[in-house]
Amino acid sequence: MSDDEKKQKIERETKKYTIRIRTADQRFAGTDDRIMFQIVGSVGKTIFMDLNNSMHNDFERGKVDDFQMRAACVGDLESVNIQKLHQIVADKWIVARIIIKCGPSIWCTPNSLTVVKDEMVNLPLSRMCPDSFENESK
Repeated sequence: MSDDEKKQKIERETKKYTIRIRTADQRFAGTDDRIMFQIVGSVGKTIFMDLNNSMHNDFERGKVDDFQMRAACVGDLESVNIQKLHQIVADKWIVARIIIKCGPSIWCTPNSLTVVKDEMVNLPLSRMCPDSFENESK
């Protein structure tokens, strides 16, 4: 099998997920801690991904951060697992919304939440209309 054929096979078996996270616009909502992220679907789940845009201060109050993830197809998205790993000070991170786009399909979390240090949180996802992703811009 040629390198091009191998690459095409991998691309067929994996999906590109665009993850958009809006941190709440309230006092002390942001965090500098590491955030681990996992997508759970109808036929499996991704490995945990460390959400980090290098040379960018992610998860600041009132800001929107985008991340790209290429992972195995997990079917229809059902939920996400988030874990905040304490690094600097004991703080909390308040998420206003998480939106995930995969191809033409879009899913989102329904409610705001607070993620506390070293605690894994599972959030259900529901489908949204496709133009909603662009409306949730920075």
